[in-house]
Amino acid sequence: MSRQQGGYGGQSNPYAQQDKYDSNDNYGGGAPGAGNNYEMGSMNDAAPPSYPGDSQQEFFAEVNELRDGIDTVKANISRIESLHQRSLTDIDESTSSQTQHQLDALVAETSALNKNLANRIKRLKSKAASDPAKGPQVGNLDRNFKDTLRKYQTVEAAYSKRAKEQMARQYRIVKPDASEQEVEEACSDTQGAQIFSQAR
Repeated sequence: MSRQQGGYGGQSNPYAQQDKYDSNDNYGGGAPGAGNNYEMGSMNDAAPPSYPGDSQQEFFAEVNELRDGIDTVKANISRIESLHQRSLTDIDESTSSQTQHQLDALVAETSALNKNLANRIKRLKSKAASDPAKGPQVGNLDRNFKDTLRKYQTVEAAYSKRAKEQMARQYRIVKPDASEQEVEEACSDTQGAQIFSQAR
């Protein structure tokens, strides 16, 4: 058995060491791609609208765009979850490589979109703070996004756990006399693709 499972681009899950999600309005804590200072061109090539003196129409147009963006993240999460499952069951090397390529691309896209949405929602909250009429709309949007980030965290954590368990099983097949500590170290190796070459 020569195939290493469970990594993005041949490495271990890059989200396994993410900080915990900060419920106090810090999107950059735990969900992949929810950090600050990033704008995704495919979401909105121009800079997101600024809000001093903006009209209600502009405000609600931005809210609707952000809702659409969150819906896209949700759809991507479902696709990522499906690709996770496929990556753990692929046997053929060619099929596995194709699945991994799709997964890497979708994770990168979702990470960029998360960063874009986080920045735009923060700006919208800041502008809406002085207008009570806008507060409920922004609050609902904020909660929806945070719930989506938590879902993403859950999906990534489940995948990381299953991938590690699978690596441990495969390592024991290659090296049945390995100690628990040796298996643990091998499965925690950031260069997971080296596991089997080390075991031989």
